[in-house]
Amino acid sequence: MRVLKDAYVIGEGGAEAVYYLKAYGVMPVVILFTIIYNIVSKFLNKDGLFNFVIIYLLLFIVVFRLLLYPNAKLLQLDHFYNVMVDKMPHLIGMWSIIKNWHTSLFYIHTELWGTYALGISFWTLANDIITLRQSKRFYGLFPLAGNMGSFFAGFFTVYIFKGKTDGILISVITLGALAAMFYNVFFKRTTIITNSESKRNIPPNKKDVINVEMENEQLTSENRKIRLKKKKTSFKKSIYFLSKSRYLIYIALIVLCYNMSISFLQSSIKDRWAQFAMGDKSILSKILGTQIMLQGILSTIFAFFATYLQRKNWFYAAIFTPIVFLIFSLLFFLFLFTSKSSFITGLGIDTLFLSVVLGWLSLVIIKASKYSFFEPTKEATYIPLDENYKVRGKAAVDGVGSRLGKGMSSIILTLFILPLGHGHIKNVGHIIFIHIMGIMVLWLWSLRKLGVKFNILTKKLLAKK
Repeated sequence: MRVLKDAYVIGEGGAEAVYYLKAYGVMPVVILFTIIYNIVSKFLNKDGLFNFVIIYLLLFIVVFRLLLYPNAKLLQLDHFYNVMVDKMPHLIGMWSIIKNWHTSLFYIHTELWGTYALGISFWTLANDIITLRQSKRFYGLFPLAGNMGSFFAGFFTVYIFKGKTDGILISVITLGALAAMFYNVFFKRTTIITNSESKRNIPPNKKDVINVEMENEQLTSENRKIRLKKKKTSFKKSIYFLSKSRYLIYIALIVLCYNMSISFLQSSIKDRWAQFAMGDKSILSKILGTQIMLQGILSTIFAFFATYLQRKNWFYAAIFTPIVFLIFSLLFFLFLFTSKSSFITGLGIDTLFLSVVLGWLSLVIIKASKYSFFEPTKEATYIPLDENYKVRGKAAVDGVGSRLGKGMSSIILTLFILPLGHGHIKNVGHIIFIHIMGIMVLWLWSLRKLGVKFNILTKKLLAKK
């Protein structure tokens, strides 16, 4: 889905269209979907919520494949696009996403898939059942399954489907349905095994005591669920909740900084891809497919190193991603700014192709470090917190840091930066670079502060045990 969403939008509207879509399409829909999600969560348990999200998203993809995608030419608002581009050419990205509204809807739903079907469901479960001691051993290994998925997705995209989007779309529907089936079967079976093992080899005189204890645990669990349901808050209250804890503010800041900086960096990289592909979706699919394939391989290698490093020193594992980000963003923009110099042009090399390769390599390494180092170390910071701060804090950080980070970068890009370049990313690379460097300073400062507080909380928690 990561391959398809960018291939469709960039291929039809250019890299600029992606950021108009994130700012004025994805953000409002995510807010609306969050409201619906919170309402539905009052009536469904975790399994029911997962099924609700999966079924809705799969139904949309089926409708897109059967109705919207085959009739793309008929559905395009070509006349509207031509009129608006003549009147306001600096907003060409905005007119592109309206013209291709069907692919814009597909992009929005793939973003919902990543946020709700994968992110919230998995990490909520992991934080519920993993202890602080276990997190040092397991959190670095959790991304392995995702890394393998990225590898196979990229492999099938490049070598099986040859970049053809129709075949990729059918495979997405099939694999999504299989994932939903596996989730339900796995967790039901796990519950049965857990209950049966808990009653095995119990002396007769202790069964009554254990049954009472199990009932009390169930009641406590139910009461906790009821309390947490009541504590679900709006975005405004999430901001207020974060403001009461410096620890949560630092977590939110590192998430915010990563998402803003990667959005800015990707804008320049994807703009080079768009120039190279010239609207050919199969070329874009191959670029994106090879990216996530090698990203999956490298993430797997990084995961073992990340697990070892996190067990030795949390801060060293946490600072790995911003250091890697800083190095490769400097390399990419340095080449971008010097690609038209007399020295580079005198070598007779294809600077556009080299910038595509360098940007591609930068994203492979940065995102591999994100999944293997950044995510596990970030999630581990919630474990020393009490139940209230763990659940509400994560919800607030995910809402403010993750989604707001992506949304803010897109808004800044579309409202303030792109108009300076007459609506084109290629004209504002130097401004994007300055923004990234400023964000990096804030990211490293927040991480240092968070590391100090995390060590204090960890020592207190281990002392109690």
